[in-house]
Amino acid sequence: MSNHDNKSFWQKFMKTMTKANDMEREEEVLLDHDYDGIKELDNVLPPWWLYGFFITIGISVFYYFAIFILGWYNQDKEYENEVIAFQEYKKANPELFSTANLTAKTDEASLAKGKELFSTKTCTACHTNDGGGLIGPNLTDKYWILGGDFQSIFNTISKGGRPGKGMVAWEKTISTEDRQLLASYIMSLQGTTPANPKAPEGDLWEGGKSTAGATKEEVTLEYKGLSLNAFKGGVEEQFINFMKNDYKNATQEQLKEKWFNFDNVTFEMGSSNQLTKGSMVQLENLAQILKANPDVKIKLGGYTDKKGNDAFNKELSQKRADYLKSELTRLGVGNQVTGAEGYGEEFAKVDESASDEERVVDRKMAFRLDK
Repeated sequence: MSNHDNKSFWQKFMKTMTKANDMEREEEVLLDHDYDGIKELDNVLPPWWLYGFFITIGISVFYYFAIFILGWYNQDKEYENEVIAFQEYKKANPELFSTANLTAKTDEASLAKGKELFSTKTCTACHTNDGGGLIGPNLTDKYWILGGDFQSIFNTISKGGRPGKGMVAWEKTISTEDRQLLASYIMSLQGTTPANPKAPEGDLWEGGKSTAGATKEEVTLEYKGLSLNAFKGGVEEQFINFMKNDYKNATQEQLKEKWFNFDNVTFEMGSSNQLTKGSMVQLENLAQILKANPDVKIKLGGYTDKKGNDAFNKELSQKRADYLKSELTRLGVGNQVTGAEGYGEEFAKVDESASDEERVVDRKMAFRLDK
């Protein structure tokens, strides 16, 4: 029986696929040349390699006809289909890509969840359980400091409240969906009657839009023998109401969180020492209120929007705050102004690419009480 017959099936298969010569037959395929003792055998190409080579040729021919002749597959078409599929997914799940498309939810389940979040996320600590307001503003009336439409409320929850306020930005700790539910619940509080509603603060919002640009209603405020010509719901009225109701029991930390935005004190564009028409009336009103409360002290703050150079905005806001302090000193209450600080665009929320009308909310002067 030959050696071939004694080999296993696997050995025979490997022999067929490699056509390797046996050791005893090497001299038959040994080439004549010798390189420093290194000899070369004239082996044929292994069948497995040749089969693989022929198969790849066959596949390439098939691929060429299928793709370029018959058009069974097209990369450009595949890309277009993927883009269409992504756009459809984006349209079906807008909240995953942008919050600009979010809207208020009004179904009972969503509002119930929003109410639960309102309690568990400590909103009640500043706004009370019924939204009537405590340290934070009243959420049931039509007056809003940072905007009363859904997007404004959602943005306030996400980015935080006013500079120096205790309200933190929740976007890193509360999901987008939960912030949407919170904003929806807060909007549902509109028109409800809280047990102890706080006095209105901010601008009047009607039909989801601010009426700040509309004609303001003039009123005469009577306070400690003073008769002040002001606007209804303006900073003077807010300040007086706070002095009457909350000031006595407020701690220094709470006062640091309570800023009053001037609603009629503005500067000429780019100027730090030229007030617009009517601004001095509100400053004079503030000075009279301070004179009626000689123990009360305030700190001034200046803010800009994000447009322009950061350093310039910081310097401009500081100069404006200093100018208001100098004007109040001229009006006889300089000793009641403990400081003036310019924050520049540090607390600005509206993107610099927004319109001037949208960015106006970030350009303001404000003050807070100090003990």
